[in-house]
Amino acid sequence: MVYVEKTKIIFAIAAGLALIAFSVYMLSRDDGADRLAAETFINQYYTVNEEEDNLYTTLMDIYWDDSGTQIQADAISAVIEDTYGELMTFDAMQSLMADRSLYAPDELAASADLTITCTDVTLTEKSDTSQEDNDYDYSASVYVENAYGNFTEVVLEGVIQLSKEDDSWKITGFYPNDDFRTMPLELKRPEQSSEIE
Repeated sequence: MVYVEKTKIIFAIAAGLALIAFSVYMLSRDDGADRLAAETFINQYYTVNEEEDNLYTTLMDIYWDDSGTQIQADAISAVIEDTYGELMTFDAMQSLMADRSLYAPDELAASADLTITCTDVTLTEKSDTSQEDNDYDYSASVYVENAYGNFTEVVLEGVIQLSKEDDSWKITGFYPNDDFRTMPLELKRPEQSSEIE
């Protein structure tokens, strides 16, 4: 009988410690701050409004400063840093700028006169995470519409990685499964949703 009681006490203590450990773990993750950072970035990435489109189109025009130096790249970098500087680590931003994937939706919108809007983000946490690093599989629902009102909705997936930097969660890696610039988009007419343009 004493043995049973001691066992119960041990299990109760173990359960209590497990609960405390879980609570500390959640608090160390700022109660979902990592998920919020990931969702904010993905929403920003897959949304291109008219103002952003016009800005990107302007930046794509090659222009020069008074000394004859091309300054397009510097101007684009400034816009990217202003948009994503608070959300990403510097290294991650530089890496995604180098292969132009950071502004893939902007390129698509500018080249085809499209409005692109992220309408929903779903995150699935990967198992190999820690208190300082986290990876998510993401799924983003994206609405695409052209100047004539023709539209489509696509679901885009990939992986987003985060790490804690100065007590804030920052994106350290972003890996879309598809290149948004080369995806075939079948736009439907609003009055005949089954008809493909």
